[in-house]
Amino acid sequence: MRNIILFDLGDTLIFRNRDHRSYDLDLISDKFKVDQSTISEALNMSLSAFPGVYSPWKDNSKIRTLSEERQYYASFYTQVFQSLSISQNAESFVEIRLSQQRYFLFPETKAYLKKLYQHGFLLGIFTNGRPSRRLIIKQLNINEFIDPSLIFISDEIGLYKPDPKSFAYVKQHAPDTNIALCDDELPNLSTASQMNWGHYQIDHNQSGFKVLDILVK
Repeated sequence: MRNIILFDLGDTLIFRNRDHRSYDLDLISDKFKVDQSTISEALNMSLSAFPGVYSPWKDNSKIRTLSEERQYYASFYTQVFQSLSISQNAESFVEIRLSQQRYFLFPETKAYLKKLYQHGFLLGIFTNGRPSRRLIIKQLNINEFIDPSLIFISDEIGLYKPDPKSFAYVKQHAPDTNIALCDDELPNLSTASQMNWGHYQIDHNQSGFKVLDILVK
C-alpha cells in the first residue's frame, strides 16, 4: 500500500513575487501603450461585475472548468477593453495572460518532490484556487511527479480548505490508504489533524521542506 502526500500550491510549492493586478497593469500597458492609471480606473469599473478576478471568490458556480474560467476572464477583459477603446480580442488576451509565467518554484521544490516520488509516495495536489492551477503545474514542470488522479482544486470540486467537507471529498476520491497534507496554513493543517491525516507545515521562513526529511531518509 502506497501512502499519499497531498501538497498545497501557493506559498507551499510555488510563490508569486507580485499580485495579478500588477502583472495585468504591466501586460496591458506594454501591449497597448496605455497609461497604467487609466488602465487601473478601467479595471476598477469592471470589477464590481466580476468579483473573482483579483479576489478569492467562493461562489464558483461560474468557474468549475478551465473553459468556464477562460470565458469568465474574457468577459471581464472585453468590458475593460471597451472602456479603454482597445480593439483586442479578449479571448486571445486571456491566452496570453494564462501563458505568462507569474508563479515560481521554491528552490527545493523539485528536489523534494523527486525524493518523495522515488521513495514510493503517491503525490498529489490539494489547493484552493482556479482550474488554471493545472496549467501552472505543467508550466513549472512538476507534473511528472504528480498523479493526475490526485489533483483536487477548490473551484473544480466546489469545496474549500479548511472546510472538513473538502477533506472528506478528497478522502472519498483518493485510494483507500494513508493521506498526509503539506501546507503553509495552520487552519488547513488543523482540519487535516481532525480528519486523522498526517500533516506537515511547510514554512519557508523557517525549515521549509526540511520537515519532510523524516520521510526520505
